[in-house]
Amino acid sequence: MTIVAWLLIIIGIAIAVFIVLLVLYTIANKKNEPNPAVFATDSLSLYQNPNTWSQGVPSSDPQRNSCMTYTFPGMMAGTTAFPGEPTLLQTVVDNLNPEIPGSCIDSDQIVARQLTHTCQGVTGHPSFCFLQNGNLVAVGASEIYYNTSKCDVPQCSGDLSLISLNYNPFTSYQCVSGNSSNNSLNVGTCNITDLSQLFRVTRINPGGSVPPPGQPNNGLLGQFVFRETNQCIVPSSNTPLNGASVVLGPCGLDNGFVWALIPTLSYQPGGTGSSKISPQQIAYIGGVTTIPAFETPQDIINFMTTNNILSMAPENNGVILKPFATEGGQGSSQSAQYLNYGIYNIILNTSTPF
Repeated sequence: MTIVAWLLIIIGIAIAVFIVLLVLYTIANKKNEPNPAVFATDSLSLYQNPNTWSQGVPSSDPQRNSCMTYTFPGMMAGTTAFPGEPTLLQTVVDNLNPEIPGSCIDSDQIVARQLTHTCQGVTGHPSFCFLQNGNLVAVGASEIYYNTSKCDVPQCSGDLSLISLNYNPFTSYQCVSGNSSNNSLNVGTCNITDLSQLFRVTRINPGGSVPPPGQPNNGLLGQFVFRETNQCIVPSSNTPLNGASVVLGPCGLDNGFVWALIPTLSYQPGGTGSSKISPQQIAYIGGVTTIPAFETPQDIINFMTTNNILSMAPENNGVILKPFATEGGQGSSQSAQYLNYGIYNIILNTSTPF
């Protein structure tokens, strides 16, 4: 063999020996590395009772240390809505006005009380606690926080919503606002940050019962409760005529379920000729004792016209009743929709039925 061949053999053996030694070294050191789980356990064992807080007690703030309702405001960016999101973060809740709780709360509210507690530990041993914001504090530090325990106020039935008239998705729409000082209703630009535009909408079918909170909210009949005063949207008279005002008042007749939510109807008058389209409407049927079974859109139109049914319409920045619109589609000022607070943007950007 030549000298070059012997040199190549020697180099190859040296490389092989080096690789074997490197593998053996890696294995040996791997055995000496601490197990992460064991390491974490051993580290925590240096502390006594970590993250142990004392029992929470009412804070020193008399306006907040009992169960109070907090309403989280929404935001508008142009026509895009950002509904209020409830949280227990102290830095957020501290900036909200506490209100005496009512009988129920809506999706933008919580009922909570402000408490305080102290980080505890064993004397002579190091320890720590986590604050709500994730920061660490030492034994003896106190934290003020909000808690919903012992504040048993149920969710309201129905959906927190805005009520839109002159409703034409994608193009134009206005919303109803309540005036608690004179019980009138006004119509203006839709804005979820305007608390006077927030109503609680509950739906049932004739003869049905109010759905429990969190259950599907549907049915022909609607009740519209103004959250600020718990008054219902009602006509100014139980037997209104064309042009009668729609106002805030006692729920009274049928407990406020005096409105029929009628979808858009496409029909042929008399069953022949060109089709017509009636707009989606909120129609007043208070005092109507019998609602027949409808088989066709024409049946509904006939019932509305025969019984002189009226529906909500905007008029001079207020709300009145007009004869049920039998044509005009969503171009009619009587076209109506309620805008569920939580899905406001979706409803305004799609052609959504009741």
